[in-house]
Amino acid sequence: MSSTQSISPKQMLRRALSLAQEAVNLDTARDLQGACAAYNKSIAILGDVMRALQLSVEKQEGDVHLHQSELKRVMDIRTSYVNRVNTLSTKYHLSTVPAISTSALIST
Repeated sequence: MSSTQSISPKQMLRRALSLAQEAVNLDTARDLQGACAAYNKSIAILGDVMRALQLSVEKQEGDVHLHQSELKRVMDIRTSYVNRVNTLSTKYHLSTVPAISTSALIST
């Protein structure tokens, strides 16, 4: 498996959204454990995307306002996935690794 550092944030975002679609399909098929695993993979990748975007904002690379807007959008998407994993885990008593909150990722 290659390092996410050599992959662009856009590519990472595509992969995260693909995993999230897989999670939705598994969720719909009632494979809740599989859905949570796919959501958690997506959440982890979205965390990497957020860190890359935050770094771009801090370094003032490119269009800072665009990066801030993208960061907020990715954060909102990630938060919805975290909430879904937490809901599934709680409602169905699944033994999944709890997803890390978004605020934990960007606090310094």
